[in-house]
Amino acid sequence: MIWPRARLDECTRIVSGATPKTGIPEFWGGDICWVTPKDLSELEGPFIDITPRRITARGLASCAAEVLPAGSVLFSSRAPIGHVAINRVPMATNQGFKSFIPKASKLDAGFLFWWLKCHRSYLEGLGNGATFKEVSKSVVARIEIPLPPLAEQRRIATILDHADNLWQQRRLALGRLDGLTQSVFLHIFGDPRQNPKGWKFVCLGDVLHSASDGPHVSPRYAEDGVPFLSTRHIKRGEVMWEDLKFITRDDAKTHWKKCKPEKGDILYIKGGTTGIAAAVDFDRAVAIWVHVALLKLKRDMVAPEWLEVKGLCCCPR
Repeated sequence: MIWPRARLDECTRIVSGATPKTGIPEFWGGDICWVTPKDLSELEGPFIDITPRRITARGLASCAAEVLPAGSVLFSSRAPIGHVAINRVPMATNQGFKSFIPKASKLDAGFLFWWLKCHRSYLEGLGNGATFKEVSKSVVARIEIPLPPLAEQRRIATILDHADNLWQQRRLALGRLDGLTQSVFLHIFGDPRQNPKGWKFVCLGDVLHSASDGPHVSPRYAEDGVPFLSTRHIKRGEVMWEDLKFITRDDAKTHWKKCKPEKGDILYIKGGTTGIAAAVDFDRAVAIWVHVALLKLKRDMVAPEWLEVKGLCCCPR
């Protein structure tokens, strides 16, 4: 079905954020929720109703921030671009946002949330800037979205909410399986730190042909091409294929000169939440981000499945 389209400035009011001066105590610790992009990165669902930091009415009046009514759609427009949430209580944001107050007669907040979330790669491509990418208010205003009837918007949002809830339940189940894996490992082999079985210990480097990581350059994303895996795609014992980004095959060839993941290798997160390992058990060509290490194994000494399990059971969580 072909629906009419509308610019975001036609169906929402777009609001930028700001930060009160941090050196003035009277501006902080008040009753007004104040959001940063980092706060959105830690959400597990669409909604936000509490923030680590709050500002006072004086702090709000001192800067260009504005209190957004509940039911607004918060969109991080820099550092990074693309985090989205719906606020359940009134709150203000810092300058890293271009938030949307939907016009009730035209746009459902849930529908806009999912449209923005599903088009993150496109939105990131709209960013400009030398130090860090940012999507300006004028650019955001010109973005066109489909505009089904409100009832259809709500139906679509409800379906996607349900799918997301199922996904969250699956993640919870996988987390419990991680704990089961660790328990089974310890039951069979004992605590590796105490080594009750008297197994031979070697340094990780002794069983590796090489250890490398992705190129130390910012990727240039494309609409399709070679999947580009970052730390969020590497889970314990599994590579996740949701929310993929892509680079062109020519750019991937440049990445592969430094490191090229192949079946039987290990992907290991070395930046941020370190210690998460997943074996490459697929033949699909991929490229990796700088915070993901690529371990190429001496297969006559160690199996990737074993090293992956060791990473799951023994590395810091």
